[in-house]
Amino acid sequence: MMIVNRIGEVTRQKGMSVKDLADRAKVAYGTAHGLYTGASKRIDIGILDRICAALEVQPGDVLVRVEEGPGVG
Repeated sequence: MMIVNRIGEVTRQKGMSVKDLADRAKVAYGTAHGLYTGASKRIDIGILDRICAALEVQPGDVLVRVEEGPGVG
C-alpha cells in the first residue's frame, strides 16, 4: 500500500489554478505547485489543513491509500 496525493486532481475538479490554491491556502506558490504536481513528497500538517480548507475537503479526500502496482506512484 502507498499514499497518493490527489491535491492537483481535486484542485482541477474545483476549477482552481495553482495560484488560486496558493492564494486561498495562504502558502507560497512553490509549495502549492509542488503539492499540485505531486513533486512534493512531504507535507506539513498545518499546510495540509490550509489546503483542505481552501479546497473545502477533508484530508482523506486529497491523500488516499492505494495498492501499489503498475502506473501507481
